[in-house]
Amino acid sequence: MAGVNYQNFEGVQILIIDFSGKNELSSVSDIVNNAIHIVSERERIPSLLALVDFTDCATTKNMMAEIKRMAGHNRPYIKKITLVGLPLLRSVMLNLAIRLSGRSNHKIFRNRSEAFDWLLKS
Repeated sequence: MAGVNYQNFEGVQILIIDFSGKNELSSVSDIVNNAIHIVSERERIPSLLALVDFTDCATTKNMMAEIKRMAGHNRPYIKKITLVGLPLLRSVMLNLAIRLSGRSNHKIFRNRSEAFDWLLKS
């Protein structure tokens, strides 16, 4: 499905949700709907490892509402999730929000390689 696929990394299956380069609400909505569909096929336990890529993605208010809708739906399935490709200021603000919320299963990285490494650590 467009923008959403599983990737095998060192023998571990990781869900990739790729918003990179998306600048239109319709593209973001399609990816969100695909991600919700794929995740819904899994057992509803926190076992999923995921990477979400926002490299060069526009972030309008409506796009963020769609991404939040996906995050809310996917939360019960996620064991660990990483975000990559966020602009510096947005990543700093989101990192602060993650720390204040006490979430230990979310982390922001500059690139996919660092994100994959963190996801594979138990």
